[in-house]
Amino acid sequence: MQLEKLEQQNIIHLGITTEELEKIVMGAADVLEKFSITERIDEVVGRAKNFPPKKSVEMVLSVCEDILCQPLDGLATADRDILLGVLARYTMMKRQIVAQEKAVKKPKSKKGRER
Repeated sequence: MQLEKLEQQNIIHLGITTEELEKIVMGAADVLEKFSITERIDEVVGRAKNFPPKKSVEMVLSVCEDILCQPLDGLATADRDILLGVLARYTMMKRQIVAQEKAVKKPKSKKGRER
């Protein structure tokens, strides 16, 4: 209740009418709908190329996770296929990175040192 009052005061203070606020909210929803899953994935993959492999993989998987947390009722087949393909590819890359990190951390056996 207090939060609603605070929001109303802020809106009044800024001079935004209810109609203007509704247009802003509807416009934001339209923008989000136009920004397809494929576009979101393409955008993060493009940005991720500028980072080290581990960070890059984490960035892409994070966006995929965000997409999976949203309702996917009207998901186009092409978007679904791209999402699943990217998830599979980047999950394998993450597993490879983790395996490499474990191999580096694993101490060498003492038998190889004795002679």
